[in-house]
Amino acid sequence: MSQDILITPGSGEPQILFRGSGTTDTAVELNVLSSYQSATGSGTALLFEGEEGLLFGVTDNLSSGTIFSVADISGLPALEYNASGELKIGEYASSTVLYTDNGVYLSGDIPAITTGALYSSGGALHYNGSPVSVSYSAGSGLVLTNEEFNIYGGTGNFQQLDITSANTFTPKIVFTGSGVTDTPVTLKVLSSHASASSSGTALSFEGTEGQLFGLTDNLSSGVIFSVNDITGLPAIAYNASGELKLGEYAKNVTLYGGVKTTINEEVDGATITFDMDESNVHMATLAGDRTLAVTNVDAGQRFMIRLTQDVTGSRTVTWWNNISWSDGGTEPTLTTTGGQTDLFGFLCTSGNYYDGFVCGQDI
Repeated sequence: MSQDILITPGSGEPQILFRGSGTTDTAVELNVLSSYQSATGSGTALLFEGEEGLLFGVTDNLSSGTIFSVADISGLPALEYNASGELKIGEYASSTVLYTDNGVYLSGDIPAITTGALYSSGGALHYNGSPVSVSYSAGSGLVLTNEEFNIYGGTGNFQQLDITSANTFTPKIVFTGSGVTDTPVTLKVLSSHASASSSGTALSFEGTEGQLFGLTDNLSSGVIFSVNDITGLPAIAYNASGELKLGEYAKNVTLYGGVKTTINEEVDGATITFDMDESNVHMATLAGDRTLAVTNVDAGQRFMIRLTQDVTGSRTVTWWNNISWSDGGTEPTLTTTGGQTDLFGFLCTSGNYYDGFVCGQDI
């Protein structure tokens, strides 16, 4: 009995066709070529090819290039082994899924190039040249640690991501765009938004132009929240005193739409004090002759005061000092009719000095 079946090419390539038993089955070809990559290259290639292209290929005695490959539907290798000893899995795949009941084992050899490599060294897991330890417990969940970060997960579902500095570096996350010249934006965690020696923890977004956004926790004084302009100065800032500052260092501020403020109705008393931190519009009903005062007024602030007589009427007021009244500086006389209202406007020209205007009387 002959032991070998010898197929020798004539004018064409030697091939064997495999066909299914269906009426429309297409053939899968087993071809023998002089090389897997080139007809003029060394080595002999055994190829299985179908309508979609190369399905499987193996090359004998190849000193360089691909020895073995399994291709995907586009003809690109999904599994490939080359003459350099590299086994490539899913190089052109959209994802790679490993199903195993016994885990994935890494040898103890340290690769010559550790950049981007996951490997075992002395039984310890390493990545990118640094040791990584992995553990799990019911109380703390999954814990991954190396020299730069800790990641903690809770029991069951993933509950929390903690990034904690384990050395002198500031813990941070860097965000980079997909463009060719995109520069990264860095999310940093600092001991304070204002100073490394201050209390509180700061979350800071920084770009090449400086700080873009800052948020400080547990701050008893100073800026809690800020959005900075290109010079690094706050365009929007909110501080621990409860002040919200818009455009403090801006050339101008443009507001689209109405600016709405509440009307503060003050409690009647011998002295009625109008707090300009609470509102720019105040009103009070006079149940007797009263002394009026203002507090927390800044230079440039404009405000209005609406005074209403009670049903008795004929109530008078003593104004605070340093008001320059319009109409020749004459202090206005209030409407005396019970239930009627007078409206006054003021501009703080400097510290404790005011321009006063009668906006309307006997309203």
